[in-house]
Amino acid sequence: MSSKSSAIYDALAERAEPYKLSAPWNWLEADPNCRTLADPADAVRQLTLEFAKADLLASGVAVEDNGEVVANPKLCTADSGLLVFKNGRGETFDIATAAGPLHGANAVLRCHLDQTTKAAMDAYPENITPRIFACPWMADVILLRSLGLPAVPAGGLEVRGHSVSQRLLHLVGGKATGDVKRTAMPVKDDEPDDPAVASMGEDQAEPFFRITLLNGSLYRQCRETPRLILRIVRSLLQVQHHLGFELEGIRLWNPTRSELATLEYRGSLRNAAIVQSWLHYYGDTVALDAFEFPKVPKSAEQSVADKFLKFVATSETGSQRPGPITDRQEYQALAHEFFVRPLIERALDTRNLDDRALTLHLATLARMYTEIWPTVVAWQRQWAGELQWNPCSAFPAEIYKPWNDLGKQIVDVISRRAALRKRKRRGQ
Repeated sequence: MSSKSSAIYDALAERAEPYKLSAPWNWLEADPNCRTLADPADAVRQLTLEFAKADLLASGVAVEDNGEVVANPKLCTADSGLLVFKNGRGETFDIATAAGPLHGANAVLRCHLDQTTKAAMDAYPENITPRIFACPWMADVILLRSLGLPAVPAGGLEVRGHSVSQRLLHLVGGKATGDVKRTAMPVKDDEPDDPAVASMGEDQAEPFFRITLLNGSLYRQCRETPRLILRIVRSLLQVQHHLGFELEGIRLWNPTRSELATLEYRGSLRNAAIVQSWLHYYGDTVALDAFEFPKVPKSAEQSVADKFLKFVATSETGSQRPGPITDRQEYQALAHEFFVRPLIERALDTRNLDDRALTLHLATLARMYTEIWPTVVAWQRQWAGELQWNPCSAFPAEIYKPWNDLGKQIVDVISRRAALRKRKRRGQ
């Protein structure tokens, strides 16, 4: 990591406020490296006055949108909270958010380079392999770090690359097929002293740490399964199945009611060491393949509109049904008969010229038929064509014309209503 990126991270952290834990954990002093940013967009605008555009983009603090430098979407998530990573020399090399770090792809793969995380790992008893908590919510990350435990956001842990899965295997231990072991692991410019990189070509006797995926929230005392955990577990199980991995060092913790009650009681004693010692040893974890995915309830009978939307989602991805034009035209005919035509007829009645809701409905329909639908269909045609799947024979070249004609008709109705309304007011 360049010194400019480090300076940008420090400047961003200075504009953020210290994180404050709420009850029942407000007796804890939050980790000083945990911050909260009230207005990320304004903070990045201020940084553009101090740093060059190229440096801001390289650091990951900002992205380019239509030629403008704006805040990275990772900074703008509803789950606020920032985790500042500093190396052994005290230099800031990354900032992690609920959606993942700004510079790296995954906080779990780089958190052992952070001096605070490393100190928390070293605090584990010698006979126990340190475990890092990967949490779906930033509040849990900050709570655990404030208790002196290593914790990082789980965002970005979904494995999307061969090299990422190999590095994860090397850090947490496990087995893999020979072709995976022979793959070289990429090294970032700020990781020359990473022990995981230094020992990559050797047989590693012990993993550097283990990962505990927190399925629930200790901070909010709840046991709900967030969607992020579902995505991560699915991703890791696919890696195990298709690449022959055995990720022994990644386990899932579903806190039971008894465990949550124990944690609540120990927290009420207002002693961080008592809570920390319990979390070092306890927590009934299970293997990833033992995770039970929630069952999706069967939906009721679909309406005509739902069936049409399902048709749009499936017919352009290679699973096209016979007669798609008939289905689409049937839907359009029903929508026109029961929704569009009654609105137009009602709009032609001069007795309700001041009905603003009616005008809004008409304007929405006009935009849908003249802009939205043609854009969506054009995108579907291009997307399917690029993938060389269905050549979009379901969309004839004339498909836009009836929509445009109907949209123009609605616009004409709106204009006539506006003209009549003006005449009426002048006459009054």
